[in-house]
Amino acid sequence: MVVYIPYPVFSKGAINETNQLISTGALVGGSNAQRIVIIDNSENVYFHFTLLFTIIGIILYLFIILGSLSIPLRLVLTIGISSVFGVAMMYAVFGSVYWITPLVVFALLFGLGIDYDLFIILRLIETNEPNWNNRIIFSIKKTGLVVTAAGLILSGAFFSLMVSDLRFLQEIGFAVGISVLFDTFVVRPILVPAILSVLKENNWWPNLRHRT
Repeated sequence: MVVYIPYPVFSKGAINETNQLISTGALVGGSNAQRIVIIDNSENVYFHFTLLFTIIGIILYLFIILGSLSIPLRLVLTIGISSVFGVAMMYAVFGSVYWITPLVVFALLFGLGIDYDLFIILRLIETNEPNWNNRIIFSIKKTGLVVTAAGLILSGAFFSLMVSDLRFLQEIGFAVGISVLFDTFVVRPILVPAILSVLKENNWWPNLRHRT
Protein backbone atom coordinates (compact mmCIF):
# COMPACT_ATOMS: atom_id res chain seq x y z
CA MET A 1 0.00 0.00 0.00
CA VAL A 2 1.14 3.51 -0.77
CA VAL A 3 0.14 5.96 1.98
CA TYR A 4 0.33 9.71 1.46
CA ILE A 5 0.90 11.68 4.67
CA PRO A 6 -0.31 15.31 4.58
CA TYR A 7 2.90 16.61 6.16
CA PRO A 8 6.37 17.50 4.85
CA VAL A 9 8.99 14.75 5.03
CA PHE A 10 10.75 14.57 8.45
CA SER A 11 8.30 17.04 9.96
CA LYS A 12 6.88 16.37 13.42
CA GLY A 13 3.49 15.52 11.97
CA ALA A 14 4.99 13.09 9.46
CA ILE A 15 7.05 11.36 12.14
CA ASN A 16 4.05 11.05 14.47
CA GLU A 17 1.86 9.58 11.69
CA THR A 18 4.61 7.13 10.74
CA ASN A 19 5.05 6.09 14.37
CA GLN A 20 1.33 5.40 14.61
CA LEU A 21 1.49 3.22 11.51
CA ILE A 22 4.49 1.32 12.91
CA SER A 23 2.71 0.83 16.25
CA THR A 24 -0.09 -1.08 14.46
CA GLY A 25 2.43 -3.77 13.54
CA ALA A 26 2.61 -2.81 9.88
CA LEU A 27 5.91 -2.94 7.99
CA VAL A 28 6.43 0.69 7.04
CA GLY A 29 9.01 1.93 4.55
CA GLY A 30 9.95 5.32 3.22
CA SER A 31 12.09 8.24 4.35
CA ASN A 32 10.22 8.89 7.60
CA ALA A 33 10.39 5.26 8.70
CA GLN A 34 14.10 5.12 7.87
CA ARG A 35 14.70 8.22 9.96
CA ILE A 36 12.82 6.71 12.92
CA VAL A 37 14.89 3.52 12.70
CA ILE A 38 18.18 5.45 12.46
CA ILE A 39 17.29 7.65 15.44
CA ASP A 40 16.09 4.76 17.59
CA ASN A 41 19.15 2.65 16.77
CA SER A 42 21.57 5.56 17.34
CA GLU A 43 20.05 6.51 20.68
CA ASN A 44 19.85 2.88 21.80
CA VAL A 45 23.47 2.15 20.82
CA TYR A 46 24.80 5.38 22.35
CA PHE A 47 23.02 5.32 25.69
CA HIS A 48 23.20 1.54 26.19
CA PHE A 49 26.65 0.81 24.81
CA THR A 50 28.80 3.78 23.75
CA LEU A 51 28.15 5.99 26.78
CA LEU A 52 28.28 2.98 29.10
CA PHE A 53 31.65 1.82 27.77
CA THR A 54 32.95 5.41 27.88
CA ILE A 55 32.06 5.65 31.57
CA ILE A 56 33.59 2.24 32.29
CA GLY A 57 36.74 3.25 30.41
CA ILE A 58 37.04 6.48 32.41
CA ILE A 59 36.60 4.61 35.69
CA LEU A 60 39.18 1.95 34.78
CA TYR A 61 41.72 4.48 33.52
CA LEU A 62 41.47 6.67 36.62
CA PHE A 63 41.57 3.61 38.85
CA ILE A 64 44.84 2.55 37.22
CA ILE A 65 46.31 6.07 37.51
CA LEU A 66 45.05 6.96 41.00
CA GLY A 67 44.41 3.55 42.53
CA SER A 68 40.98 4.71 43.67
CA LEU A 69 37.45 3.71 42.73
CA SER A 70 35.78 6.39 44.82
CA ILE A 71 37.26 9.27 42.82
CA PRO A 72 36.22 8.11 39.30
CA LEU A 73 32.76 7.06 40.51
CA ARG A 74 32.24 10.47 42.10
CA LEU A 75 33.66 12.12 38.98
CA VAL A 76 31.20 10.31 36.69
CA LEU A 77 28.32 11.21 39.02
CA THR A 78 29.14 14.92 39.12
CA ILE A 79 29.73 15.16 35.36
CA GLY A 80 26.42 13.39 34.86
CA ILE A 81 24.72 16.01 37.04
CA SER A 82 26.18 18.84 34.95
CA SER A 83 25.20 17.10 31.70
CA VAL A 84 21.62 16.46 32.82
CA PHE A 85 21.32 20.08 33.99
CA GLY A 86 22.48 21.36 30.60
CA VAL A 87 20.12 19.09 28.65
CA ALA A 88 17.19 20.01 30.93
CA MET A 89 17.87 23.74 30.44
CA MET A 90 18.12 23.18 26.69
CA TYR A 91 14.67 21.56 26.60
CA ALA A 92 13.30 24.37 28.79
CA VAL A 93 14.60 27.04 26.39
CA PHE A 94 14.19 25.40 22.98
CA GLY A 95 11.26 23.05 23.64
CA SER A 96 11.74 20.26 21.11
CA VAL A 97 15.37 19.71 20.11
CA TYR A 98 17.19 17.89 17.36
CA TRP A 99 17.42 14.22 18.24
CA ILE A 100 21.21 13.99 18.24
CA THR A 101 21.83 17.08 20.39
CA PRO A 102 21.58 15.33 23.82
CA LEU A 103 24.00 12.67 22.58
CA VAL A 104 26.54 15.30 21.56
CA VAL A 105 26.14 17.18 24.86
CA PHE A 106 26.78 14.08 26.97
CA ALA A 107 29.77 13.09 24.81
CA LEU A 108 31.36 16.54 25.04
CA LEU A 109 30.76 16.95 28.77
CA PHE A 110 32.27 13.58 29.64
CA GLY A 111 35.27 14.43 27.51
CA LEU A 112 35.77 17.97 28.84
CA GLY A 113 34.63 17.68 32.46
CA ILE A 114 37.36 15.30 33.57
CA ASP A 115 40.14 17.89 33.34
CA TYR A 116 38.67 20.34 35.84
CA ASP A 117 38.16 17.64 38.43
CA LEU A 118 41.64 16.19 38.05
CA PHE A 119 43.16 19.64 38.67
CA ILE A 120 41.59 19.52 42.13
CA ILE A 121 42.47 15.88 42.83
CA LEU A 122 46.11 16.19 41.78
CA ARG A 123 46.54 19.27 43.94
CA LEU A 124 44.92 17.35 46.80
CA ILE A 125 47.45 14.54 46.37
CA GLU A 126 50.38 16.99 46.38
CA THR A 127 49.23 18.74 49.58
CA ASN A 128 50.84 17.57 52.83
CA GLU A 129 48.35 19.24 55.16
CA PRO A 130 47.27 16.59 57.75
CA ASN A 131 43.79 18.06 58.25
CA TRP A 132 41.45 16.88 55.49
CA ASN A 133 39.23 19.94 55.38
CA ASN A 134 42.26 22.23 55.19
CA ARG A 135 43.66 20.11 52.35
CA ILE A 136 40.42 20.43 50.41
CA ILE A 137 40.18 24.19 50.98
CA PHE A 138 43.81 24.65 49.93
CA SER A 139 43.27 22.55 46.78
CA ILE A 140 40.17 24.49 45.77
CA LYS A 141 41.94 27.83 46.34
CA LYS A 142 44.97 26.80 44.29
CA THR A 143 42.94 25.45 41.37
CA GLY A 144 40.02 27.89 41.53
CA LEU A 145 41.49 30.47 39.15
CA VAL A 146 42.53 27.85 36.59
CA VAL A 147 39.19 26.03 36.65
CA THR A 148 37.18 29.27 36.53
CA ALA A 149 39.21 30.75 33.68
CA ALA A 150 39.10 27.53 31.68
CA GLY A 151 35.36 27.17 32.27
CA LEU A 152 34.64 30.74 31.17
CA ILE A 153 36.73 30.39 28.02
CA LEU A 154 35.18 27.04 27.12
CA SER A 155 31.60 28.14 27.80
CA GLY A 156 32.18 31.33 25.81
CA ALA A 157 33.45 29.31 22.87
CA PHE A 158 30.33 27.13 22.87
CA PHE A 159 27.93 30.03 23.48
CA SER A 160 29.32 31.61 20.30
CA LEU A 161 27.61 28.81 18.36
CA MET A 162 24.26 30.38 19.26
CA VAL A 163 24.77 33.06 16.59
CA SER A 164 24.72 30.30 13.96
CA ASP A 165 21.75 30.01 11.63
CA LEU A 166 21.58 26.26 12.31
CA ARG A 167 19.23 25.30 15.13
CA PHE A 168 21.33 22.18 15.80
CA LEU A 169 24.45 24.25 16.54
CA GLN A 170 22.46 26.71 18.64
CA GLU A 171 21.18 23.85 20.82
CA ILE A 172 24.65 22.36 21.28
CA GLY A 173 26.21 25.75 22.01
CA PHE A 174 23.63 26.63 24.63
CA ALA A 175 23.51 23.20 26.31
CA VAL A 176 27.27 22.70 26.54
CA GLY A 177 27.88 26.32 27.51
CA ILE A 178 25.36 26.30 30.35
CA SER A 179 26.58 22.87 31.49
CA VAL A 180 30.18 24.09 31.68
CA LEU A 181 29.14 27.18 33.65
CA PHE A 182 27.11 25.07 36.06
CA ASP A 183 30.02 22.67 36.44
CA THR A 184 32.50 25.52 36.93
CA PHE A 185 30.58 27.60 39.47
CA VAL A 186 28.43 25.01 41.28
CA VAL A 187 29.69 21.45 40.90
CA ARG A 188 33.49 21.85 41.17
CA PRO A 189 33.72 24.57 43.86
CA ILE A 190 30.72 23.45 45.99
CA LEU A 191 29.51 19.90 45.35
CA VAL A 192 32.89 18.25 44.80
CA PRO A 193 34.54 19.69 47.96
CA ALA A 194 31.45 18.69 49.96
CA ILE A 195 31.70 15.09 48.77
CA LEU A 196 35.47 15.02 49.35
CA SER A 197 34.95 16.35 52.88
CA VAL A 198 32.35 13.71 53.70
CA LEU A 199 34.37 10.79 52.31
CA LYS A 200 37.75 11.96 53.69
CA GLU A 201 40.24 9.06 53.51
CA ASN A 202 37.61 6.94 51.77
CA ASN A 203 38.21 9.06 48.68
CA TRP A 204 41.21 6.79 48.06
CA TRP A 205 39.36 3.51 48.56
CA PRO A 206 40.62 0.84 48.01
CA ASN A 207 44.12 2.33 47.67
CA LEU A 208 45.97 3.13 50.90
CA ARG A 209 48.97 5.01 49.52
CA HIS A 210 47.38 8.48 49.75
CA ARG A 211 45.80 8.02 53.17
CA THR A 212 47.36 10.24 55.82
